[in-house]
Amino acid sequence: MHNQPYICINKNIGICEQWFDFAHELGHVIKHCRNQHRLPAIFVDFQEKQANNFAEHFLVPTFILEKMNFPPPVQSEQNIFYMMKLFPVNRTVAKSACFSIQPPYSRHVLIVTTFINENNAQKPLHL
Repeated sequence: MHNQPYICINKNIGICEQWFDFAHELGHVIKHCRNQHRLPAIFVDFQEKQANNFAEHFLVPTFILEKMNFPPPVQSEQNIFYMMKLFPVNRTVAKSACFSIQPPYSRHVLIVTTFINENNAQKPLHL
């Protein structure tokens, strides 16, 4: 293990926490070089957020979630519980994953207005 990255996992914590710790630390190995001991606090915080984000997407891949048909609302307790059964994550990670997937129609809202013609009749505005 000389100069090779390694990840130690605490066997005394729950399996979901073990998976999250592994994914979080893997995020550091993949995204960051060297250790954080000499970095300013703001950069350490940034790296921790990046590693958390990596762990969430590693454990609950968004590309898989987007292919699933969750009954609305996506952030319902039923869907959160289902994700916890499907993936090795706790409620916090499952809930965060729910917010990362939105139905296609809600990602980009297109507002279609109507206009009133000379006879005061509303007509749809075609784009």
